[in-house]
Amino acid sequence: MLATTQDAPRPGTSDLSAESHLLFSLTFAVCVVIPHSLQAVTAALMAATAATCLFTLRSSSRIGYLGICYILGVVVTCVYVVVGMVRGAPSEAVYQTIAIYIVSPMLWMIMLRTMLQRNGAVWITGYLVKLAWLCCASVALFFYLYLNFGKTAVTFFIEEANINIRGGFSGATMHVYGSLIFLTAALFAAPEVVANKLNRVLLLLALVVSALTSGRAALIVAVPVGLLVGFFVRRVEHRDGGLVRAARGSWLRYLLIFLTVVGAVALLDALVEDIDLSVIIDALLDKIERGGGEARIDQSAALLSGTLDYSGLGAGHGIGASVQRSDYAWRYENVPLAVLFKVGVIGSAIYVLPFVIYVARVVGRILTGTLGSIDKFMFAGFVGVFLAASTNPYLESFIFQWMFILPLVALGIEPRPPAEARTWPGWPQSEAR
Repeated sequence: MLATTQDAPRPGTSDLSAESHLLFSLTFAVCVVIPHSLQAVTAALMAATAATCLFTLRSSSRIGYLGICYILGVVVTCVYVVVGMVRGAPSEAVYQTIAIYIVSPMLWMIMLRTMLQRNGAVWITGYLVKLAWLCCASVALFFYLYLNFGKTAVTFFIEEANINIRGGFSGATMHVYGSLIFLTAALFAAPEVVANKLNRVLLLLALVVSALTSGRAALIVAVPVGLLVGFFVRRVEHRDGGLVRAARGSWLRYLLIFLTVVGAVALLDALVEDIDLSVIIDALLDKIERGGGEARIDQSAALLSGTLDYSGLGAGHGIGASVQRSDYAWRYENVPLAVLFKVGVIGSAIYVLPFVIYVARVVGRILTGTLGSIDKFMFAGFVGVFLAASTNPYLESFIFQWMFILPLVALGIEPRPPAEARTWPGWPQSEAR
């Protein structure tokens, strides 16, 4: 069921029911555009969607690398849940760990693999492009409502809403910025997935504006991350059994995108009096230099110290370090170090194994010239959110886990969609792979 072998959709057919398709579309939209606004509803939608997808999910005789990694991860989680309970972990931590590390990844793998099997990666990428527009629109709506009607007008988006536009700086608290990290890096790496050139430019501009006004370093950095991933992937092309540099049009395309971004930034700086680009850049560089801020530095130091205290064997799930970030003593923003503290060196190696295999497979496709536009889209988004995981707990959010799981599942399933999906308006046939 969790196989990631080349399970191509059956040509010309899609036996996914309209109800399952609609349910998945709704679930995915809620998770991407309004994450954490309706947590209980989102959890119920995920469970219902995964249940319906099970009826159409095609199994494989091979379990696949992702399935094996998942099983190993479940074993590690169970062992360290017991370790944590022995050391006094609260029951709430145990329940949350099981939900986040075992149940949620399973639900996402079932849903995403079914959609990729039945509709193909072209459909899901096109849907993400549409959701990117909605994400940018939600940011604009958030600013409008907050600035004109106050904090109570935006409690649907986030309970502790805040916008800081002062001294040339702009920042806001919105959960959708997590989704935008993935989408921004992905679209700047593979802008060609948006077939219409005008829509492509407008969407990239909207993403830049959303990033600059967010005050979120991880989102702003997603723009250059996407550009760099896209540029360097296209620098290598496989011809006649040898590696050569890509055509001149490859770097010209990214030069044009870069100049477009610079122009948009300059225009925003000139037209909006309350925003000063130099202030935003200075704040970004300062945050990067300080490792995400004093609070994150303190918790990172405590997690490293705690890891050494347990000799790298792991403290157990549900156990907190000497510095606590919130009322939940076992939850930290620096996910990699928190995982190392909780499950030790060996457990962390098993958790990170699927990502290592994924990156290795992507590099292999780059070197053989078989990495398509959609693969590049997924990989850049993954790189963006994986870098953000050092300062944001997205990997431990059941709503945001799609950003980490979708690229892994998509690479193992042939993205060519059924015949009816290939006729989706505006999609060039050559971009499917």
